[in-house]
Amino acid sequence: MDAPSSASMPATAWDGFDYTSIHTVVLSAGIENIAAIAASLPPPELDQLISTFQQTMLELVDGLRRQNMPIGEVRLSSDEIHLLFYDAQEVMRNYQLDGPPALAGAERTKTIKACRASDTNLSISALKAAIQLKNSWLIQDCNLARVRFQMEPRQISVGIHAGRAYLRLRPDGQRRVEGYPLYLARELQHVYQHARYSHIFVSQYVHDKVIRSVIKHTQLRQRIFFHPHEVKLDSQPGARQSRTVHELRLYHRIGIHIPKEVIDQYEAIFALDRANLWSYYQLVDHYAFTAKEWNKVYELAKLAHLIHPQDEKAVLDLAKYYLHLNKFEQSKKCAERALRINEHFDLAHEHLAIIADKMRDTAAMIEHWRNAVFLSPESPVNNFNLGLALLLDDQVDSGYHFIQEALRIYPEYSEWQVFREALNELRNKGKLPALLEDYIHFEIN
Repeated sequence: MDAPSSASMPATAWDGFDYTSIHTVVLSAGIENIAAIAASLPPPELDQLISTFQQTMLELVDGLRRQNMPIGEVRLSSDEIHLLFYDAQEVMRNYQLDGPPALAGAERTKTIKACRASDTNLSISALKAAIQLKNSWLIQDCNLARVRFQMEPRQISVGIHAGRAYLRLRPDGQRRVEGYPLYLARELQHVYQHARYSHIFVSQYVHDKVIRSVIKHTQLRQRIFFHPHEVKLDSQPGARQSRTVHELRLYHRIGIHIPKEVIDQYEAIFALDRANLWSYYQLVDHYAFTAKEWNKVYELAKLAHLIHPQDEKAVLDLAKYYLHLNKFEQSKKCAERALRINEHFDLAHEHLAIIADKMRDTAAMIEHWRNAVFLSPESPVNNFNLGLALLLDDQVDSGYHFIQEALRIYPEYSEWQVFREALNELRNKGKLPALLEDYIHFEIN
């Protein structure tokens, strides 16, 4: 990307240290244990491995850019790649904030809000890119052959961090980006010895951004879960400090297409290693919500639960299978077991609320939606469903409050068909408060 022209930005924006600052998200990825691999492979095979890695990464970057992901810079060196995600307008916004003259008043508030929204979108984009990176690498010939011969695929680890960096012009006229986010992302990439799931690690800052905002992007039912690790990082020169980093554990409905060959490879990996929960999560999500093969879901969940009896997700998958068969009592018992394993697992409360609704147990339904809201207060879906349950129970003021809370969190929710259908059903039952009438924009046949 070329530097902004003098017509769009004062030339002095490129002169000062502060005026070229941007908020960027850095994705750093590389082949794990590359030193040991290099020591064990003949030079031609090592060269082929590195060439495959680099070709795969370059093709991935092209694909990500076709998805309109905001990738500003790419650094590719041997077995590592660094992607810098930033908004092209961020340079101008920071110039306006820093001045001279600096923005003030309402314009400054508006610009800061735009910076923060961009920062959040960059974090989501980088996480999606990391998942696609892992999937692309998984189906390269070198990994297909390894799995075929009963060996684990070569792993890629990923580190993601966000923060303030500085854009400078190199002597050759190209752009360079410098700053702490680049170094911490690379450091996160190298904590793979702690990996238990995806081998995708994010900093606390990125974790918090994603958790607070993910439910407002693309679909209202999407979820992302992380697993915390306490690791020692060289976060300051001469000092090793303990820091919490978060490994992506599982995700659901965040808008990533997984090709069939990737699913096939996950099938082979899970058959090779039944303890591989990351592969299990990918397979169950595919068979439950894409292929709609619920017998396959049951088969996978039973296997995972036998090996990982304390994995609450595997137990909840069994609950979903029984709910699909309308076996409410069995489904309820499984969901309750998932909660005993992890009392903070809000998805289990959501599931139990759905069962209570089907069993016409209004009190239990309200209780579980309340618990879901308590555990995930920024979920518009949970707030809305609690509001509906309260209105059906003639608790008008409380019900109205939680529906308004859902709209506060996600104003666009009122445009979703599921929202309007639910309100229309309330109206047909004579349970819709007059203050919500305006949200029904059309009659449903």
